[in-house]
Amino acid sequence: SRGVLPISTPDEFEAHLRTMIRMCREQAGAQVIVFGNHGARSLLILPSGLGYDETRAQYSAAAQRAAKGAGVRFCDMAEVFSAAGLHVDDIVNEDGVHLSPQGLRAYAQIAANEIMRALRIFTNAQHPTRNMQQAEEE
Repeated sequence: SRGVLPISTPDEFEAHLRTMIRMCREQAGAQVIVFGNHGARSLLILPSGLGYDETRAQYSAAAQRAAKGAGVRFCDMAEVFSAAGLHVDDIVNEDGVHLSPQGLRAYAQIAANEIMRALRIFTNAQHPTRNMQQAEEE
């Protein structure tokens, strides 16, 4: 047990995430998108003494640094939900942290949109001539 320490500190999390990104790209040839987590309604205080949202922000910043360092996309779900006009009450269930059915649907739609955007970018980079011909036909 790590006592009041989290399973991994933000720095450890960032290092692990960098390793996972590298392995996905090298071993699977995968295009990677890193997602930051959503906010919470409850004033949950973690064993570290920090609130959930403060802790979420630290880990999200670590994820964003890892993504930027690896040259992959980062999608901050808290920012996306806010920009879409969704309040945390719209996406979490009664416990104030875990996603509600509406939150799950919204997450899935956002993730699908990000994946489709990444696939279009990848396809355009792989086949620029074909994409130019398609654009001319449209």
